[in-house]
Amino acid sequence: MKVWFMLLCLSLGPQLLAERDFLTADEADQVREAQDPNDRMQLYVLFARQRLNFAQNWLSKDKPGRSILVHDALDDLANIIDAIDTVADDALKRKIDITIGMHAVAKGEKELLEGLEKIQDSQPKDMARYEFVLKQAVESTRDSLELSQVAKYAFNLAQRFNAFYHKYPVMQETDTRFKQARVVLTYLFLSQMRQAFELMGIPEPERM
Repeated sequence: MKVWFMLLCLSLGPQLLAERDFLTADEADQVREAQDPNDRMQLYVLFARQRLNFAQNWLSKDKPGRSILVHDALDDLANIIDAIDTVADDALKRKIDITIGMHAVAKGEKELLEGLEKIQDSQPKDMARYEFVLKQAVESTRDSLELSQVAKYAFNLAQRFNAFYHKYPVMQETDTRFKQARVVLTYLFLSQMRQAFELMGIPEPERM
C-alpha cells in the first residue's frame, strides 16, 4: 500500500508543480484589473513584500514543514520580480510613462534585497532545502533593481531633454554658435539613451 501511494505521489508531483501559480486567484484578478503599468508594478511590489514577510515569519518559528513554505514563498517572490521586469519592458516599448511605477519598484526592491540578504547571512539550519530559490530570488531582485535604476535615469533624462528641446529649439536657432552647441547636446542625449536601452535589453525606438 505504501509503495503504491509513493508511486502515485511521484506520478502526480510534476503535474501539481506545473499547475502551481506564483499568484493567488485574488492577486491575479487584481493584476488583470490594473490596466495602467504603474498600478500593476506597484501591485507586484506589494505582493513581493508579502512573500518576503511570509518567509521571514516562518523562519522565526522552529516548526516542522516550514522549509517547504519558505521555499514556495521565495520562489513566488522571484517570479513576481520577473513579472515586474516584463511589465516595465512592455511599457518602455510602448513609450508609456512609468515614472511612478519605477520609483515604487526601486524603493521596494531595495528593501526586498536587504531582507533576502539577511536571510542568507543568518544561515537558517534548514537553508539547504530552499537555498537555490533563495539565491535565485536574490539575483533576480538585484538585477531588477539595477535595471530599474537605469530606467529611472533614462526617464528623467528624457523628460529633462524634452523640456530643454521645447524651450530652446535646435534647428530654428539663428545664432550659429548656439545651434552647434545644441546639436552636440542632442547627440550626447541620443548616445546616453542608446546606452540605456542597450543595458535594459530594449530595442532602440525608430524615432526618439
